[in-house]
Amino acid sequence: MPFRHFWDRLCAACAVVQQTPAAQHHHPAGGSTRQGPPAVALARSLYPDHSNIVIDPLETESRLHPDGFAVRAWVLVPKGDVPEDRFEAISTSLRKLARLPPDARQIFFLATSYGLRVQEIASLLGVSPRKVRRSILTAIAALDTRET
Repeated sequence: MPFRHFWDRLCAACAVVQQTPAAQHHHPAGGSTRQGPPAVALARSLYPDHSNIVIDPLETESRLHPDGFAVRAWVLVPKGDVPEDRFEAISTSLRKLARLPPDARQIFFLATSYGLRVQEIASLLGVSPRKVRRSILTAIAALDTRET
């Protein structure tokens, strides 16, 4: 896969763990609904009734696409669509990973979701292989801990 295509797919997916529900619809300074940049505002106006599409709370990602433009969004998987035992396991894992520093979450995501090797992640992010290994081990240790 060409690097640019991989990087675009990666950027679109990397924010999964960084979602903050409180920041989804309100401007931090005021209480008004934030429309965001023009591309985001248009996407919101076109899809107001799609409760399964949540526009990126950071409202920073929009790109030209051959068929128009793309705005980063979340696909909401309703709790009822996930078997109860899997939902609980996923929720527990997400809570544990959310406690990690953002760079450790990103490294763990690259290693597990894309199957990249330590050296590949290090070159992609411009960090040392040692940092990549330590981040992966830290994430694994976090997932192995018991919640209290």
